[in-house]
Amino acid sequence: MKALLCSRAGTPDDLTIGDLPDPIAGPGQAVVRVEAVALNFFDLLIIAGKYQYKPEFPFSPGAEFAGCIESLGPDVEGFAAGDRVIGYARWGAAREKVVIRTEKLIKIPACLEVDRAAGLIVTYGTSYYALKDRAGLQRGETLAVLGASGGVGLAAVELGKLMGARVIACASSDDKLDFAKQHGADDGVNYASGDLRDGLKKLGGDHGIDVVYDPIGDRYAEPALRSLAWYGRYLVVGFAAGQIPKLPLNLVLLKSCDVRGVFWGSWTEREPAAHRVDLHEQEVEMAGDEVVHGLRRAAIGHVGEHRPGHAGEQFGGQMRRRADALRAEIDLAGIGLGIGDELADRARRKIRAHHQRVRQRQVVGIQYVHELPADPGQRCSPSPVGGTLATCSTGFWFARASASEVSSRRPFR
Repeated sequence: MKALLCSRAGTPDDLTIGDLPDPIAGPGQAVVRVEAVALNFFDLLIIAGKYQYKPEFPFSPGAEFAGCIESLGPDVEGFAAGDRVIGYARWGAAREKVVIRTEKLIKIPACLEVDRAAGLIVTYGTSYYALKDRAGLQRGETLAVLGASGGVGLAAVELGKLMGARVIACASSDDKLDFAKQHGADDGVNYASGDLRDGLKKLGGDHGIDVVYDPIGDRYAEPALRSLAWYGRYLVVGFAAGQIPKLPLNLVLLKSCDVRGVFWGSWTEREPAAHRVDLHEQEVEMAGDEVVHGLRRAAIGHVGEHRPGHAGEQFGGQMRRRADALRAEIDLAGIGLGIGDELADRARRKIRAHHQRVRQRQVVGIQYVHELPADPGQRCSPSPVGGTLATCSTGFWFARASASEVSSRRPFR
């Protein structure tokens, strides 16, 4: 098999492509044919020899991947050859096949494309763990995200919004702030042209910021800490800006606030069962969104062919059948994954809400035109799914994300 190899500490230019023997699954393992692999900031640190993990040379970068199980070793339960899965391997995924213990794999729903699935685990896993498990973010709280246009930052923006928080994006340019707002941020602070502390103080008001999500560190850490509310939580996620900051602990005393570390990679090893629960919750949340937005895309695809009467009724039937099929799939996923009724209900509620809106419009299909821009190529209002709605010769279609949006590896369309 072909593999991308790091044979010495260096840069991406020092990586080479080599041939390796095909892996064989041992007890409790699976061989997965890799269809997509995601690369993250820490991959640059690993190949440079500057990360917490220092694998022996030669090794392949790439911690997260999506693919199809090719073969299974002895003593494996719950998986079969042909299953579509995502996995987290710390490193080693940038090759045609990987061998991995099956407890590190998660089955993915049929509606999720591999390129999006491959980027789900690290960025969204880190941010979900940070906001849910470490911060205990509550609906109605204020969340400030530093480095908001980056991988984990943008994931924190989207997830924070989905969790009901008011999200303040913090970034180094207005373009990055606009990008974060397209993904759900309510306000923004440009810490390159303005003062981060003043900006957060103004937006946080007398109460202050409830949660700070900080993946960049350096000189931005202290002013962000000073913005915290009483009982606020400061999340240490990383140091992408360069320096590891030194925080004045008197601020922690005066605000009765918490400084909480977020080492997601180590947590997945120490508490694998909790990690799987988080992944299942993300999967069900995502499945509900895929149903709703899949129905909307189906509607958009048929607008150009719409005819009054019969066409609208026929299209309404197609939508209902699609929703029923996906509802059944979510039900089976809930049973098979053991995720519980509450999570499966969350996905069902998304579907019901969408269908209620459709029924209220009475006419199915053509009414979607009222939600679209009047001019070809014009962007719609920001939504959790981003993307662009545009006109073409056959009606309306849902355009795939731009190159910059794809680099964020969002699991939502």
